[in-house]
Amino acid sequence: MQINPVFRKELKLTMRSSRLPMILLIYNSVLAFITLLVFYTIIENARWTQVMDYTAVFLLYMITFVAEGLLLAFIIPALTSNAISGERERQTLDILLTTPMSPFRIILGKLMSSISIILLLVISSIPVLAIVFAFGGVSLLDVIKVVCYLVFASVFAGAMSIASSARFKKTTTSTVVSYAGVLGLIVGTVLIVTLGVMVSTVSPVDAPSVILGILSMILLVNPGVTVIALLSGQFSYSDSFPAALRETLNVPPIVSEHWIVLSIVIQCVLLAAMIWSASAALGPKRR
Repeated sequence: MQINPVFRKELKLTMRSSRLPMILLIYNSVLAFITLLVFYTIIENARWTQVMDYTAVFLLYMITFVAEGLLLAFIIPALTSNAISGERERQTLDILLTTPMSPFRIILGKLMSSISIILLLVISSIPVLAIVFAFGGVSLLDVIKVVCYLVFASVFAGAMSIASSARFKKTTTSTVVSYAGVLGLIVGTVLIVTLGVMVSTVSPVDAPSVILGILSMILLVNPGVTVIALLSGQFSYSDSFPAALRETLNVPPIVSEHWIVLSIVIQCVLLAAMIWSASAALGPKRR
């Protein structure tokens, strides 16, 4: 099978770069610091109280993976926001577009390059993630599920950054838009729903509660909420997340019970739309 030429070129450039080892070092150092800090806090608390609180296992598990997700959300846009705009600035994009490769294959090659970096980051962090097995209560399958979703969410963020890079000519602009998009997905959607909860709480009628239930659907595109739903569903708190959606946000039961599946499906659709948008941006009329 022939390897995508863009992917092959990007892979060679990335692996030869001195920046990648530094990114791996910083990424794993920060993740290890956060994880070990929580781990030793749990140990010291058990030493002083003479009681081992096994709910702390859930805390360690959640903080470790949420920290990894946030680190990936911070790193991926920086690595991919110059995918196309960088080619424009180096004046190599027009040459690339004269090759037999279609715009879709060019975008796909750039995305595959970002996926390879994501996999490298996640795989390199496995020794740090293994600390969650220290207290037991967590299965290998549970960890694999969360890791797989983190990879998918990172690809989602990478596709958003590549689409931004294809739409904007300057790397600075595409980087700002990429971070704004990631921040909007993770924080912006939560702020919108929080505002809806505040309005619904002070309103004397039931209509805002119905609107709140509809408005809360925007959280389906938030990878952070999906990670929390996935993590909480792996412990004895499996019913707490759907219950919180129903009682606090007035989300319909059919949606709250299948939140993870629905969110992944919607994010897949958005991922495909962003790849199409990036490909369309490289068309003859756009470039």
